[in-house]
Amino acid sequence: MISERNGGAMGITVKTLQLTNFEELASTVKGASSEVIQLDPGRVSGFISNLSIDGLPVNVGSFSVGVRTRGVLSPDRTTIGMLTSTDGRVVHWSRDMAVGDVLVTPPGVEYGGRYFGGASILTISLSDSDILSFFAQEPRICDLESWKKIHLRGVPDSSFVPRLLDILRQAMAMHSILTDDAIAFWRRAIIEMMTLPVVRNVPAEALGPLASALKIVREVEDYVDRNSLKPIHISEVCNRLKVSRRSLHRAFHETFGMGPVTFLRRKRLCSVHTALLEADSRMATIADVAMQYGFINLGRFAGDYRDLFGEYPSHTLSGGLRKTRSIRYPDPSHVNMVRRATA
Repeated sequence: MISERNGGAMGITVKTLQLTNFEELASTVKGASSEVIQLDPGRVSGFISNLSIDGLPVNVGSFSVGVRTRGVLSPDRTTIGMLTSTDGRVVHWSRDMAVGDVLVTPPGVEYGGRYFGGASILTISLSDSDILSFFAQEPRICDLESWKKIHLRGVPDSSFVPRLLDILRQAMAMHSILTDDAIAFWRRAIIEMMTLPVVRNVPAEALGPLASALKIVREVEDYVDRNSLKPIHISEVCNRLKVSRRSLHRAFHETFGMGPVTFLRRKRLCSVHTALLEADSRMATIADVAMQYGFINLGRFAGDYRDLFGEYPSHTLSGGLRKTRSIRYPDPSHVNMVRRATA
């Protein structure tokens, strides 16, 4: 069974296939030339979702039986595949993978894997221009030659995987109402989390003299203020201002005593607060507004919002005691339930 949806001016398309046989697994990565052999007994179930997020190919797959896979994932793009769950051992070219690990496969290079049981995987395919632009201020990473060999990168902590999957689930569900700016933000967030194991394995650059921390911070604030109506991702700031992430981090800690990610998150919380104040509670939902400004986990968002502003988002949207219109989501009791469920 295939379902297909389109939405978003910049373009998010979603095509989902419910699996009924192992042959269909060959289409897990759209455009790949792959062979799949079912090695373990059982009826195949699961799904494959092929997404395009502003031109970024994203593939999500889940299957129930052990298989052998091999082939070429892309003739002209670097494919990064992440193991997001598994019922058993997973091996790629004689190397074991754990949840959160990524396999980097260069264009035209053959890959091969064995899944000893069901598993879930996630892949993105990066063009050379994607790599050069996204990592423009990270010379050790934006060197295309460093991406031209197959390699496996592990992570000591895979706690970011559920958040990454939440982003994709919400993008698939809400893609028809996301603004262009929100789509661009989530595209960057997906690339960053998928490349996180690669970045963590790159040696730290030598820390030389830091340019004026105040100058860097002012440039960041000016850039964010000029784009106050859209969510700003940290990678966008680095590229626009031509500063490495490490230098940015040092400047913010020196100036504010907090990192740039925390600073940008609080700026986005302020944008949500303003948007809720100005919204019509009969038309807007908190979930929609939060997603547009880069928030995916509503339980964590509501908690951070209350910590910063001393009230829940629903109170801001309703105008406190000045308005009596009912709010669909979330009221304080619901937020508490969400927070307990996600704690």
